[in-house]
Amino acid sequence: MATRKKQTAITSTEDVEINSIKAHPKNPRIGDVALVAESLEKYGQYRAIVVNRKNKTIVAGHHTWKAAKELGWTTVQVAWINVDETTHRK
Repeated sequence: MATRKKQTAITSTEDVEINSIKAHPKNPRIGDVALVAESLEKYGQYRAIVVNRKNKTIVAGHHTWKAAKELGWTTVQVAWINVDETTHRK
């Protein structure tokens, strides 16, 4: 029987200033920010951006963050986690 891997827990979720968080400099994903912006305009943000509380760096949701910035949003919904840099990059 397989064992379940340890999961990183979200410590809290809240609206934060969009400029108080930053993209991870080694984020490998390239996507269609304009398409994400179109979705945000039409439906709003229905999923929080995952951010490492230790360094305020985005773990998941870079395109949502970029699109929200392009739309002039001042806040975004963030789900905070606490992980070290090695875990963050994985």
